[in-house]
Amino acid sequence: QAQLEEAQQQNENLESEMMAFKKKCVAAEKTIDDLSMRLQENDITVDEYKQRFEDLQTADENKRTEIRLLNKMVKEYSNKAEESEHDFVDLKGKYKEKKHHIEELQKELVLLRSQNAEYENVIVA
Repeated sequence: QAQLEEAQQQNENLESEMMAFKKKCVAAEKTIDDLSMRLQENDITVDEYKQRFEDLQTADENKRTEIRLLNKMVKEYSNKAEESEHDFVDLKGKYKEKKHHIEELQKELVLLRSQNAEYENVIVA
């Protein structure tokens, strides 16, 4: 009889321990589920940050390309401005030459008119 009671007691103790272990298992499973949910949320967040980073990299590359193109355009415009300046200087020099030539021709014209007038006076006389 005593052995039976002791065996029943041990059985109750084992059942009690088993119930406690089951509760711990359920709690551990819930913790695992919660951690899994957090990991999934973190994965989503990481993916979002990766996408944002890629977008920023693309935007950065686009801006760098735009800056390179703008620098190229500035260089081209600077070269054209220099060429235009040289052309202006050349034209200014040619203008001065032509103006001087016109002045010389005007002097010759005045001289020729003067000589013509003298010839007319000689013919009339």
